[in-house]
Formats: sequence, C-alpha cells, structure tokens
Amino acid sequence: MKHNFDLILWDLDGTLLDTKPGLKNSVVLTAENIGFRKLTEEEIDSFIGPPFEDRAKEVFNLDDDKLKEVVEAFRDNYRHKELFNATPMPHIYEVLDEIKKRDIKQGLATYKVEYCTFPLMEHFEFTKYFDTMHGGIENEKLMKKDIMLKCIRDINITDMSRVLMVGDTEHDLRGSIEIGCKFFGVEYGFGFSDLSGDEKSYKNIVAFANDINKIIEYL
Repeated sequence: MKHNFDLILWDLDGTLLDTKPGLKNSVVLTAENIGFRKLTEEEIDSFIGPPFEDRAKEVFNLDDDKLKEVVEAFRDNYRHKELFNATPMPHIYEVLDEIKKRDIKQGLATYKVEYCTFPLMEHFEFTKYFDTMHGGIENEKLMKKDIMLKCIRDINITDMSRVLMVGDTEHDLRGSIEIGCKFFGVEYGFGFSDLSGDEKSYKNIVAFANDINKIIEYL
C-alpha cells in the first residue's frame, strides 16, 4: 500500500495524553514550595503547553539561578507525585494501531524530560507503537525542531516532505516549519482551541481537527 508519509511524529502532552491535571497540581505545589502567593487559575493554565521554565521565569519573576532551583522543584513534584495523573486522548490507541498496521514508522518528539517521558509511555502502553522516542534533556536547552530531528535521524529519513508532525501547540507547528515537514494540528489539546487565520495559512499544514481519527484520511 502506498503512503503519503514514512514517519509520523507525535507530541505527548495534549496530543497522546491529557496530562493537564498532574501538571496543574505540580505547578500549584511548586508555587507553595517557594512561598509564592496563590496563583490564579489563568496563571496556572498558562503553564500548560510551553516548557515550564519559560513560564516560571515570567510568572514568578525569577533570575537564572533561582529559576534552576524552581525547575528542579517542579520536576520533583511532577515526577514523584503527579506523573501518572493523566488520561489517554479519545481514540488514540485505535489510531496508533492503524498506523502501525500500515507499516508507517512512528516517533515521539516531546519537550517533557525523558526520565518522565519514558515511564509515562510505558505506563500507558504506548511504547509498542513507537520506533523512536526522544524528549527533553535535563539542563540542556532544546528547541522542538532539535527533538524532532533526533527522531528523524533514527529512522534515517532525508526527505522531510515524507514526515508528518502531529501536535497541539505553536511549538509543534513552528518545529515542523523550521525543519520543512508536514503538520497535522489537533484542536482537542492545549494550544489550538482558538485558531487564528495565520495559524491555518502555513503551506506545510495538512489539516486541523478535533477528532484524531481524521488523520487516517491523510496517511
């Protein structure tokens, strides 16, 4: 069977899993740990999607030294208390299974640090569907495109038009634009619930959808 893509790259938070409950609880715990005032719901929600350190520096008004300490506190809270407080997105297993049956390679490209990513993938029985998985590295600043390229190199793909990134935030879209691959945006996640015309206009976008089953039409 002929396919449009040789590799499907997946984001994790907001795409494969709804990790919002655990992430939000960890943000609140971290604010309490550092003696910060009670966060508003809007402030808590702003941490969902982007890397924690990006939002923490702004919301908590931290210098670089203090930021490192707060990031460590957050990761400790999340890793040991809230990691598995998550739910698989609807129909995600059926879609992953269908892609695997079609012999299309699948990779995971996530900002989440790998010591949290790999246990999550194992716990929710995702690993059997994936040929490569990469996440954030502690104390190493990676862009989304860097993580995506690690997966692509593992599969030895050179034609970026044969790669499809599936994600729910601007970071995923931007990464796909920067490396020249195609993009499928999910609207049920953390970042694309209110789409602007600009976000829909990039030429590399295959589609936006609220139902992950729609991706099958484009394989």
